[in-house]
Amino acid sequence: MKNLVRKTSLQERELAKTIVELLKRERSVALKGGRESVKLPKEVVKLLNQIFSIMKQGKTVAVMAADKEIGVEETAKIVGYPVKVMMGLLDLGNIPFTGSGKNRKMLLSDVLAYKKEHERRQRILQAMAQESQDLGLGYQ
Repeated sequence: MKNLVRKTSLQERELAKTIVELLKRERSVALKGGRESVKLPKEVVKLLNQIFSIMKQGKTVAVMAADKEIGVEETAKIVGYPVKVMMGLLDLGNIPFTGSGKNRKMLLSDVLAYKKEHERRQRILQAMAQESQDLGLGYQ
């Protein structure tokens, strides 16, 4: 499967806004082609909603298989860390990989799972910091 990565044009942004609003209102979505019509599964509609929500913000959309292997630099970009920090995290075993040095390969699904867990932990830490400030415990 070829990866699809492209920037969203202004015209596509406007169309995406309309589609996101439509997907919010509709309980089911079907594709029609000629005389045939196919109802889309709920998970596909959710995925489309996520894609169009990203597009309406004008952000770049990337679609690729979750079992795709990616390198250290691409992993660092996804997670949002410098390559050196990413190498340290890999050395700690935070994300499974094959290979060695800068030739390490990670599964995209493992990288996304790490990122999701990291973001969850960050939200918890932020909530705890806010609560300590609200209670006047002196943490910042």
